[in-house]
This record gives sequence, structure tokens and C-alpha cells, in this order.
Amino acid sequence: MDKIFMVDLLRNHGKVVGAVGFRLVDGKTYIFRAKATIIASGGCMPQAHRFFVINAGEGVAMAYRAGAELMNTEFGASYGFGYKEGEIRRRSPTYLFYENALGERFMGRYYPELMSGLKSGQEIGDFFLITDAMAKEVRAGRGPIYIDFRKLTPEEKEIALRYKSLPSDEGTALGSDFLKFLREHTKLNPDEERIEVVIQRYGGPGPVRIGLDCSTTLEGHLMGTPHGNGG
Repeated sequence: MDKIFMVDLLRNHGKVVGAVGFRLVDGKTYIFRAKATIIASGGCMPQAHRFFVINAGEGVAMAYRAGAELMNTEFGASYGFGYKEGEIRRRSPTYLFYENALGERFMGRYYPELMSGLKSGQEIGDFFLITDAMAKEVRAGRGPIYIDFRKLTPEEKEIALRYKSLPSDEGTALGSDFLKFLREHTKLNPDEERIEVVIQRYGGPGPVRIGLDCSTTLEGHLMGTPHGNGG
């Protein structure tokens, strides 16, 4: 059903039995009855960036109005690579230069396609492939994971600190002088030490409380939200 925006859940004696919405094209109201209802709209993310308006939290709101419990609603649903006591640096291809505790770069060992950015200049930043490679190194006993800016050539450093063009007031995470930020605002010194890389995941796919099977606290209602926009 194309271009139908769901706005509320339907309940019968406390059990969720479907949902109601309207179609953008003709303005008609549509009622869907279901034995189980899955909300896959993600969390509420319009505050993430000034131009990010595709998810205003409608799915979360309809679950709340139906009586579902919420949790961690004050956190945005996001993830990235960061440094202990440092800044999240998600939008730059630093992962190309991650090394294990032995000082070995390992990303190409698992996913050679990620390394194509070194030649083409086009980043292939698949977060889940990157974190999978990091996890495999740690499980193999070669953790923690680091980046050593002292080892980078000028060309590699330019690639590592590359960032997407966004409004300048979006924050220091997207600023051009990231190393200066580390020196002045954290206890990390990229000129004297390698820096441990951590995976930072905060918030959740959506702030509706769910169990291990993605069931909410409402009968007949499942919440299976992937990170991001959902569908």
C-alpha cells in the first residue's frame, strides 16, 4: 500500500488489532486489521540534523498512545566510531587505518572492498562490515583496536580526516581540525600515542521497550524497528 501514512494503532479490549492511516495521494482513510502489528518506522530523528525531517517519531507516538512502555527516549538512535574520552568521528574513513594490538592493519584481511577507497577516493563505509572485522580481531586475541595518526603519510592523513560537507555549526565531530580538538579538549594526544578505537552505540532502534523477541508490553503488538528511517 503506497504512500499511506499510519497515524494510530487500533485496540480492542486492550489488545492491538491493527492500525489506521491516510493516503497522501487522495486523503482517504485506511483501516488495517491484523493479528500482529509491527512498527518499523525507527525512532524519532528530526533533531539529528537540520535537514533530516523524514522521521518525526510517528511510530513511537502511536505506540505510546496505545499504552506501550518507552525507554531511553531522551537518546537519539545512532552509532559510530569513537575514541575513549574523545569525539565520535563517524563521517570520515579512519577505519581504513585501524590496526590491532600488534600494530597490523587488518580491514583488508576481511573485507578488501572497503579498502578500495584508498585508490578511488570514494568511501565504502559499511558500518556493520567494519565492526565485524574489528570484532573478529578482538575475538582472535589481537585487540584492542587502535589508530595511530603518527604512522600515517600526509596523503593517508588527508584521507583519514576527510569528512562530508555539512553546515559548519553541526559540531566539532564534523570539523576539519579533528586532531586539534583531541589535543585541546580531551586527554588524548595523537602526536604522542596511538588512540584506542571503540564502537559507540547509544539510544536504540526506537524508544519503545521491547523484549528479546521484539515484543512490546502490548498484547498483539510487535516492535521490530531497524535503525534509521524504517519503512
